[in-house]
Amino acid sequence: MADKIPSGRMIRAARGLLGMEQRDLASEAGVDRRTIARLEAETDPPSNPLRIWTYEQVRDVLKKRGIMFLHPNKSHGEGVALKN
Repeated sequence: MADKIPSGRMIRAARGLLGMEQRDLASEAGVDRRTIARLEAETDPPSNPLRIWTYEQVRDVLKKRGIMFLHPNKSHGEGVALKN
């Protein structure tokens, strides 16, 4: 199963946990800083294939830096954590 796409709130929280600026995440993901700002502000899941690809790029950069995305389920809400 493919990894789920994190919400904008999760991306913002992950960046904060890492002490990472929007411009740094954008550079590593190969997108413009304004794109990161838009992703973080979005509340609806993406449906456009290009937007989905962008979320995947950002997710993968953050995962490489040690972020685990905690998607909501019956036992907890959404969140992020650093891998041990």
